[in-house]
Amino acid sequence: MGLVHVCLGVAIVAGGDDRFPPPTYEPLLQWFDGQVWPWGVWTLLAGLMMLLGNQRWLLIGATWIAMAWMLCAAALFGVAVVKFDNAGSTAMVAYGGYALIDAYVLRRLVFQELMARRQKKAPQAVV
Repeated sequence: MGLVHVCLGVAIVAGGDDRFPPPTYEPLLQWFDGQVWPWGVWTLLAGLMMLLGNQRWLLIGATWIAMAWMLCAAALFGVAVVKFDNAGSTAMVAYGGYALIDAYVLRRLVFQELMARRQKKAPQAVV
């Protein structure tokens, strides 16, 4: 998922404002005062942290950031779909899907971390 977020972040930053016209992106544009680069950088940084993180806690944090951001974006795209008749729904579904995949990955990472801590605390059997 890190690579997906990096590619998405690069596409958002490189695409600029012209690539994200209203009404579909209207709530997101209002949230960022009409600028698209902040959400592209947010997505790109989360993806880079996911790719370059060599410690589990860093991967957990980066995945949580990516998931939270994707949920916010999907919700804002959902607001546009409800508010405007001609708003596209593809972005809402895509970002919502990314958030679900991130949530699954996050759950696996947290479970692995908890199991690793549990094994460290468990007394070793003496043979």
